[in-house]
Amino acid sequence: MDSQSVPQQRRGRVLIVGGSTRAAAWSAVRAGWQPICADLFADLDTHQVAQVIPVRDYPRSLPDDVASVEAEGWFYTGALENHPEIIEQLAQPNASYGPLWGTTAAGLRLVRDPFWLAATLRSADLPVLDVEPETATPPADGTWMQKPFASAGGRAIRVWDKFATETPFAEPHYFQRRAAGESCSAVFCVESQEVEWLGASQQFINLAASHAAMPFAYCGSIGLIDKPNGLDALTNATRHTLTRMAETVAQAGFLRGLFSIDFLLDREHVWPTEINPRYTASVEILELSNGRPLLPTHRGHVGHRNREFAVNAAAPFVAKVILYAPQRFTTPDLSHILLGTSPWQMPILADIPAPGAIIEAEWPICTVFADGQSLGECRDRVIQQALKMRRLGLTPESLSTD
Repeated sequence: MDSQSVPQQRRGRVLIVGGSTRAAAWSAVRAGWQPICADLFADLDTHQVAQVIPVRDYPRSLPDDVASVEAEGWFYTGALENHPEIIEQLAQPNASYGPLWGTTAAGLRLVRDPFWLAATLRSADLPVLDVEPETATPPADGTWMQKPFASAGGRAIRVWDKFATETPFAEPHYFQRRAAGESCSAVFCVESQEVEWLGASQQFINLAASHAAMPFAYCGSIGLIDKPNGLDALTNATRHTLTRMAETVAQAGFLRGLFSIDFLLDREHVWPTEINPRYTASVEILELSNGRPLLPTHRGHVGHRNREFAVNAAAPFVAKVILYAPQRFTTPDLSHILLGTSPWQMPILADIPAPGAIIEAEWPICTVFADGQSLGECRDRVIQQALKMRRLGLTPESLSTD
């Protein structure tokens, strides 16, 4: 998928902070902004389009690292929602990088609390999965999940069974009732209490081609599943229920800008699992699939998106798969894989590490992309692309090790 279309209006500078900012930086360029990024990885394709700020001690040093940045606004990506204290420090009045786009630290503390979320949805007579505190002893029969409060990308999530009862869980956690269904995510935006459905994607969880070590690791996304010929189980009734959830949580939790609801979907039920009150990993899938920049909605430009952009880059379905490292290794120079800087060109490979970067075991190496005319074709293509990249050498077994 390629396009010569570019934003017709150049805006100003925007500061982006988080664990990985590459996808958000390219979203910013699609929307006409000049990104300045501070994250853990400083990937090569982030440097292609953004000014990259070195981070000395993520996330604690972020407020000092970006203190002198001048921009018109800033926002955060995952998993900085697990550090509301950092968001508070960054959200200083009259900061040179401007006001926060998106949900404040106060809102974060609400919507990231699974007990608050369950109570809020239950009070609105919406579907909800039961939750129990760390001190509870639910039956260890596989009908419950054990989850850390500071979760990101499926890290440390496990089934509560006999084996789990005999294995320590070394951080604060809670229990959530287990449910069946496809793992999905719906993205919304909210401004002035108006909630808009932007699109939905299906998530790849513990995909074999990804080589993720964690059993519930996020391995990528495919979408839009709410397009014609998308996921049949995503009915109008299901979409209505999800929108009611979004409206309920947005109002009670003071959400602003982009956010998503992760949920499990079968033909009869939709079960929300968590709220991500920020720019999420699936936003770029929605943008590339629809040909519509979404970052203006994060700042609050509701109703002005399509008039400012002449985009013809949409593909029927777009997917990405994250490749994880099974062991520690040092990356070679992969700069020859970089594509051009057209913001609407779907990359073959993204999140490309800098030469000499140390990739620890179980860390992400990079991300592969593919598109297709159907969900099935798109899924097959991205899996084949992941396997191809490993055969071509993007694996510790064929790269120089420490």
